[in-house]
Amino acid sequence: MLSILIAFFIIATVFTVIGKSFTIKDDSKSDYNFFESYFIGLSVTGAFLNIWSIFLPTNYIALLLLVLFMFFLLWFFRKHFINWSIDFKTFALKNKINSISILLLLVTFLFLTIDYPKLYDSLLYHINAIQWNEGYSVIPGLANLHDRFGFNSSMFVISSGFLLKEVFGQEIYAISSLSFLLFIVWLLIKCRKNLLTTFFILGFIYLFFQQYKIDISSPGTDLLPNILVAFLLINLILDSKSIYDKKLIYIIIPLYCFTLKVSFLSILILPLYISFVNYKKWRSIILYLSIYMSLIILPWVIRNIYISGYLIYPSTFIDVFNFDWKVPVEKVNETKGWIQSFAKIPYKYYLEVLNMSFEEWFKVWWKNTNSANAFLFIFTILSSVSLFLKFILSKRNFTNEILAYLVLVSGFIFWLLNAPDFRFCFSILLCQNLLFLVVITKDFQAPLLNKRYINVILQFCFVFYITISSVFSHNWKMSIDEMTKYFVLGKDVRELKFERRVYFSKFLLKTKNKKSLLFYIPKNKNAQQCFDVFPCSHSLNEKIILRGNSLQDGFKQFK
Repeated sequence: MLSILIAFFIIATVFTVIGKSFTIKDDSKSDYNFFESYFIGLSVTGAFLNIWSIFLPTNYIALLLLVLFMFFLLWFFRKHFINWSIDFKTFALKNKINSISILLLLVTFLFLTIDYPKLYDSLLYHINAIQWNEGYSVIPGLANLHDRFGFNSSMFVISSGFLLKEVFGQEIYAISSLSFLLFIVWLLIKCRKNLLTTFFILGFIYLFFQQYKIDISSPGTDLLPNILVAFLLINLILDSKSIYDKKLIYIIIPLYCFTLKVSFLSILILPLYISFVNYKKWRSIILYLSIYMSLIILPWVIRNIYISGYLIYPSTFIDVFNFDWKVPVEKVNETKGWIQSFAKIPYKYYLEVLNMSFEEWFKVWWKNTNSANAFLFIFTILSSVSLFLKFILSKRNFTNEILAYLVLVSGFIFWLLNAPDFRFCFSILLCQNLLFLVVITKDFQAPLLNKRYINVILQFCFVFYITISSVFSHNWKMSIDEMTKYFVLGKDVRELKFERRVYFSKFLLKTKNKKSLLFYIPKNKNAQQCFDVFPCSHSLNEKIILRGNSLQDGFKQFK
């Protein structure tokens, strides 16, 4: 647990200092707060590591460079950070109950983070993909080795930079957990306005937490982009001035979010809108966006090209390259088909699902949807229609609300038609309903609803419930010896090899100069785990060969 706390501190300090320093020279009318600086810093750091990974392995050397850069920024902008520390102290002294709530949440997330990664996909390929990023710069044709390695989420790169393995002797996966913790704290602070907002926000936190609590200990690709999308849209919904006063939030974070998960394509509407508002001429708009996209999205695209041979994987929509490491088109289409079909009807042959009409697969999908998600889906449809009528018939100005609505509706349609798994875009559904509730209650006022002490007590009770229900239900069976063991370090994910009885076969890969490289494959084809040894893959296609004399040279398929 102590190791997780130290990791939290290092990650939070690096992200926040970089994010704050990045915004000091911005011409905005308002100062960026701690949470805004953290998420901007996360995005800037992630973009930097994507560039780094093209040339060098993303490991402790990259982290050391970031830490040194952070100390330089602390010294260079020391006046700003001294004022910040004073603001933190003032907040803690004036808001003691809120501070206690934050400490309870911190304890909750520490307990949840010390556990093994619980996501199936993390054990399947997330951790393994992170190992490839930690050990090598971007590898040509890595997607040939295993199709899942082609899923080039920036989450894998940023995670590999903050493993802290050299410090603790085991990997620490803390970025998702810390970001989730800070996101909830930020939401609780947003509850200050009135009791109605508090109820809406607490409901959002509860549903979001229930959906993603299993992701907390895992370096998954769903939680972080959903946090960023929710952060942007809730900010837009509740703070009407933020999109004009703090434009960097709506430019940097959406662009980086897209590199985390392509299914959030609709979030790019926000930087497009910001560019249009600030620069009326198309040439200026294109230039302004091109600068940010070349720094944030272009490195990610270059990684895609190296890993799979495509601009976006798995998609053959734009197929312009013919490198020798390029994944065969039929394999890419098969991978894409399995993603879409599994989200609609799991465990059914993908071509059979893809050949179904919307009505056919939707009936099966709806039947398999649990009651809570079914209710949320129906309410999302109804709220979308109601908001559309409200915007059309009302004479009021709903600029920010309409902008959020366009992002949400387009994101919802894209999700439903392509891969309607709730975990992929859960924040879209929740934010759509939050937008509806905020709009219809915008003019509702009542004296009791503005009593601050009621809000504070309600928040504290909610946080206390989350803590009790999460920590004790999850860890109460731990013995004293286990609690002592995990006080310093969390559970080492490699221990799962012994619990799951995963054993490996050795395989020799022939290099171009006829030498042999040792490689590992699970003996049991159903093991679905191979991060315990390295280099490893769940399976090895007989057509896969090395392009050169080392793994860094990459993989290709001979014809």
